[in-house]
Amino acid sequence: MIRQMIELAFRSLSRNKIRTFITMLGIVIGIASVSVMVSYGQGMQKQIESRITSMGVNLLTIFPSRYRSGGVSTAGANRLTYADYETLKKEALTLAGITPLARSSATISTKEESYSTTLSGVSADFPLVRNWSLKWGEFFSEEEEKGSRFVCVLGYTTSTALFGEEVNPVGQQIKIQNSLFNIIGVLQPKGSSGPQDEDDVVFVPYTTYRLRLNQSRYIPQILASSLSKNTIEESIDEITSILRRSHRLRENVSNDFRILNQSEMLETAQTVSSSLTLFLVSIAAISLLVGGIGIMNIMLVSVVERTREIGIRMAVGAREQDILWQFLTESLLLCIMGGILGLIAGIFFSLLLRQLLEWNIVFSWPVFAFSFAVTLLIGIGFGYYPAQKASKLNPIDALRYE
Repeated sequence: MIRQMIELAFRSLSRNKIRTFITMLGIVIGIASVSVMVSYGQGMQKQIESRITSMGVNLLTIFPSRYRSGGVSTAGANRLTYADYETLKKEALTLAGITPLARSSATISTKEESYSTTLSGVSADFPLVRNWSLKWGEFFSEEEEKGSRFVCVLGYTTSTALFGEEVNPVGQQIKIQNSLFNIIGVLQPKGSSGPQDEDDVVFVPYTTYRLRLNQSRYIPQILASSLSKNTIEESIDEITSILRRSHRLRENVSNDFRILNQSEMLETAQTVSSSLTLFLVSIAAISLLVGGIGIMNIMLVSVVERTREIGIRMAVGAREQDILWQFLTESLLLCIMGGILGLIAGIFFSLLLRQLLEWNIVFSWPVFAFSFAVTLLIGIGFGYYPAQKASKLNPIDALRYE
C-alpha cells in the first residue's frame, strides 16, 4: 500500500518536473542556509572557546580603573605598580603564578633582517599563567628577571620572520632598541585571533623592559593564574583585599582596579556565540517557512488541476483517506527530496566557504537531522490542508469539473 502511494506520488510529481523542482527550491535553500549557518556558528563558537581556553581558564586579569570617593569619580589614573605585583606575588596564597604585562611596538633586527613586532615585558611565571609551552629552548628564570638580563623569548611568527620557518634561533642575538639580546627560547605557536597574531611578539624580563626599554613606573595590567577553577572566587577576594590594603583605600572608596575572570569571559562568549548562531539560524529558517508556503500553494493548484482525476478515483472505490494520503505523500516527497538536496548543498557550500574564506566550519550532524525532521513536519503541516481539501471533494461534482 505504502509502496503504491509512493510510486503514484512519484508519477504525479514527474508529470511536471520543472514545477516540482521550483517548488522544492524553497526547501533546498532553507535547509542549505540552516546547514551553513549552523556549521559556521558551531565553528565560530569552537574557535572562541579554543582561544579563551588557550589563555588559561584560571586566568585573572587585573586592570587599573576609575574609583569613587565621596560620590566623586576619579579618572582612570594608572594605579598598578611593580610594588603591587611584588606584594601579590609574596602574599597571595591561592595563585599558581603571577606576572606583570607591558607592551609596546618595537623594531628588532638581526644582521640580515629587520622586523616590527610587539615587545612585551613579563615575569618568569608568564608561561605558567598563560598556559603557553615552549617549542625550543627555555623561558627566562627569576634570576634572569631580577638581574635585568638581556635575554628574550620569541613568538613563533617573529622567529619565522627573522630566521625562517622551523629554524631554531636559540643561541643567536637580536637587536632591540640598540641593545643586543640573547635568544633563549621560542614559544609554541598559538595562532591568530582575528587580526591579532599572538605569536607576533618578543618577550623580555619585565625588569629589563622597565629599566632599559620603557621607564614607566606603572603597569598596564597584571595577569594571575588561580590554583584551580574552584579557587577563582577565593583568588579574586584575596587579590581585592591585598590591593585595597596596599592602595590604602577606605571602606567607602571603590576599588581603583578591576579583575577580569577568564571563566566568566568564556561563559559570556559561549552565550553570545549561541545567541548569534540562533539568530542566524532563525533568519535561515524563514526560507524553510517560505518553502512550506510554496509547497502548500502548488499542492492547492494540483488539487484544482486534478479534480476530475480525484472524482474518477472516488468513483471506482477510493476512500477519503486514500485521497488524503495520496496528496500528503506527494507533499512529503517534495520535502524529503528538497531536504536531501539542501543538506548536500549546505555541506558543499560550507566546505567551499572554508576553502575560500578560511571559515572555521564544524558540522553538527544532530542539528542536520533535526533540520531534516523539521522539513518533514513542514511537509505534513503545509500539505495537510490541500490533501484534506482533495479528500473532501464530492465525487459527482469532481466528475463534472472541467
